[in-house]
Amino acid sequence: MAHDTRRVLQCTGVAILLAACAAQPTATLQTSIPPTSPAPTGMPTVAPTASPTPDCPGNLPSDPTGVCRKVVIPTKTVDQHPTQYALGSIDASSASRLRLLFTESASWEQYTFGDIVFSPDDRFVALASSQSPLFIFSLPWVGEGLLEVPSTGLPSRSNSCCASGLAFSPDSRQLALALPNDRVLLVNPLTGENEASLGPISQPGSVAYVEDGTKLVVDTFKWPDSSLQLWDIGSASLVKEIAQGGVNGGFCDVAVSPDGRILAASHCLYSYRVRLWNIAAGYSPLTTLYGLYQPPYDCGHCSGDYFRDILQFAPDSRTIASANGWDQVVMSDPRTAKLRFVLGTGRMVDTTSGVAPGPIANIAFTGDSQVLVIAAGSELQLRNVRDGAFLLHTENPPGTPFGSVAISPDSRLLVTVDWDGTVGFWGVPQE
Repeated sequence: MAHDTRRVLQCTGVAILLAACAAQPTATLQTSIPPTSPAPTGMPTVAPTASPTPDCPGNLPSDPTGVCRKVVIPTKTVDQHPTQYALGSIDASSASRLRLLFTESASWEQYTFGDIVFSPDDRFVALASSQSPLFIFSLPWVGEGLLEVPSTGLPSRSNSCCASGLAFSPDSRQLALALPNDRVLLVNPLTGENEASLGPISQPGSVAYVEDGTKLVVDTFKWPDSSLQLWDIGSASLVKEIAQGGVNGGFCDVAVSPDGRILAASHCLYSYRVRLWNIAAGYSPLTTLYGLYQPPYDCGHCSGDYFRDILQFAPDSRTIASANGWDQVVMSDPRTAKLRFVLGTGRMVDTTSGVAPGPIANIAFTGDSQVLVIAAGSELQLRNVRDGAFLLHTENPPGTPFGSVAISPDSRLLVTVDWDGTVGFWGVPQE
C-alpha cells in the first residue's frame, strides 16, 4: 500500500489542509458520533450492533457503534536479553489478548504517515514513507510461532531513499519502492541493496505485483495527467497504460486481491471512488465503487492526507476495505460491488458523548478475514468484520499518533509505527 506526500500532515496538519481548500466548497467534518454510519446513495444505512462481552463489559445496547471500554496503554520498552515469544494467531477469539511485545526504533520523520509491508514468507517486514528512509527488519523465527529477539534487537537494514509505496514480490525475493524522483526501485531484502529500477515514471505513488510477480502495477500522481501503468519487470519496460486518472485527483492507492484476479485503484478525492479491473481479461474494467461524500467538485490541489482512500483486500478476496482520511472504512464485495457496511472509528465514552480518534493511518485484515485492525490517530482498534463490534482498542500516549499498521501473513505478528519513530511489535502469547 502507498503513502506519500499526499499523506503527510505537517506540523499544523489540519489547519494547513483546510486553509489550502478554503476557496473551494468542502464537505462538513463530523464533530460528533452519528447514530449510524452513512451509506452510499441508494444503499441502506447500517449500524454495527453492540453486545456485552467479558472483555468489554461496558457495551450497551443503546450505543450505536459498540462501546469497548477496555483500554490498554502499553509501556514501550525493549527486553535487554534474548527473549523467545511463542505466538498464537490473531483472530476474533484472541484479539482481546493482543499485547505489545517489544519495540524497535526507526528514523521516522515526525508528522508522517507511511507504509508497512510483510514479505509473503514472513521473514521480513519493511517500512518507509515519502519523508523517511526504508527500514527492513529480519524476523528471526526459530520454530512455528516462535520468535526469538536478540538482546541487541532485530537485525535490520536501511536504505537512504524514501518511498511513497512499498510491495514485496510473491516469492519474497524482491521489494519494490515507489520513489519521489520518477522511478521505481527494486531492492534485495536480504542485503538491502538496489538491484534494478523502472522508469522514468512521473511521480509514482503506490505499487503492486501482478501476474505471479512478473509485472508491476504503478499508479502516478502527476495531476491532471495521472495514470495507472503496467510494467514488465524482466525487461524493465512499460507494457501499457491501464487507465488514466484525468481530473479525478490522481490515483492514490492500488491493491491486488489475494487470489490474483482483481486489481483495485482509488482516487485521491474527498469523495469515495474505487475502480476495479479483471486481471485475467487483460485488465478490462469490472466496476466502480462509489459512495460516502460526493462534493460537486474534484479538489485536485487539495490532495493532502484527508483526500485519499487506503485499500486493503481481505485474505479470502471476498471483501475490499477502503479507509478514507477522516474516520470511516467502507467494506464492499469486490465481485458484486455490493456495500457490506460503513464502519466508523468513533467510540462512545458514555451514552451521551463520544470521541473521534483522528485520521486513519492504515488498515489491515487478519488471516481469517474476520478482524480488521485500524490505526486511527493515537488508537489501535480491532473490529469484528461481521458487525463492526469492538474486540479491543489500545491508546498511545497523548500526542503520539500511529503512522501505519500491518499484520504478517500468518497473523502471528502485528507491527505499528508511531510518528516518533517507535516501531511496535504486537502479538498474542500462547497460554
